[in-house]
Amino acid sequence: MGRRFLTSDDIEKVRARGQRELIVDEDDVVLDLAREAAARYGIQFVGRSERSSLSPSSLPGRSPSFAIEKWRKHFPILRQGVYLATCFQAPLSLRVRDAIVAFLDECNEGKSVRRIGFKGFT
Repeated sequence: MGRRFLTSDDIEKVRARGQRELIVDEDDVVLDLAREAAARYGIQFVGRSERSSLSPSSLPGRSPSFAIEKWRKHFPILRQGVYLATCFQAPLSLRVRDAIVAFLDECNEGKSVRRIGFKGFT
């Protein structure tokens, strides 16, 4: 079975079924919101291989090593919701937008074109 990312929605489904435990595999990633929901509802994570009960806080390294909200702030469109389009045109992060603007400013001053090798614009 492939890697699963367990969310608070998964915990809500377990709760709705009246279950008190959720079986997790070694490769599963339990997101922070899922841990919080499990703790709130008293749902235990049970390791498939050990069949031993694991508390949500005893799953070190199971959530991504980055703060998702920190990264979401770099994409203004995510203030409105979740962006799911897969077209070739996609929202830019603020960092990428700033880099493009800086590059275009340098082009207007003739700096970038020299840097990338255009000789006709000096």
